Amino acid sequence: SFGAGGGKAQEKSEKPMKGSSFATGLPKPPGQLKSSEHDKELPMEHQREIGRDFERESVLEKEKAERSAEYQRQADREQHDAFERERMAQRDEARQKELQRERQAQMEREAEEERELSVLRERQAQRSRELEAARLRDAMEEREREIFRKRAADRAAEGAGGSFTSKPFEVTKSPEGGQEEQPEVRHFSQSDAESKLGSTTLPQNKEAEHGLAAKHDSAAAMPSSTPDQTKISNASEADKGESIPVAAED
Repeated sequence: SFGAGGGKAQEKSEKPMKGSSFATGLPKPPGQLKSSEHDKELPMEHQREIGRDFERESVLEKEKAERSAEYQRQADREQHDAFERERMAQRDEARQKELQRERQAQMEREAEEERELSVLRERQAQRSRELEAARLRDAMEEREREIFRKRAADRAAEGAGGSFTSKPFEVTKSPEGGQEEQPEVRHFSQSDAESKLGSTTLPQNKEAEHGLAAKHDSAAAMPSSTPDQTKISNASEADKGESIPVAAED
């Protein structure tokens, strides 16, 4: 029912725009910038389908580019994370080595302190042993001095002609006849002193005692000796430090 003018107007409206592939005005794909008679003859629906395909292709290319960029960013992040992990591992390894060196140094210090303490304990033990030995020596020397003092007192008493009694001298009355009863008299000799004081004697003293006993026996065998000469001889022997036998009677 359209006239000739109407048909021309419709054909003019359906004519593609310059630089476009179809009536919508979208740019043509490469290789299709110039219109052809074949494009002009394509129906409008077909042109729209081609435009939609091009749009989808453009969107897909854009998404692909975005995905590629995202993949690159992800790869960069993974590389950075790997680098960070490597750096942390190296830092942890260095820290472990440092701790190991500190522990080794601490163990060496403790071992050195233990050696020093052991040396100090050994010195203290040695000092204790030395002090104990000195105390024992002092005790033995004191005992020997005591023995020498008692022997000197005995020799002085023997040189004076005295004797020791087991109890103080006193006169008592007998209950039967009123006669005096004398206390028991004990003659104190060198052997008695040694038995009371102990068996610790010096060897040279025993030899001197044997020599003195021999001299006393030879002196007692001589009938021409007088009591005064015997006293003088005993006094001279006492001055030399010899032991003198006690007289038979007080």
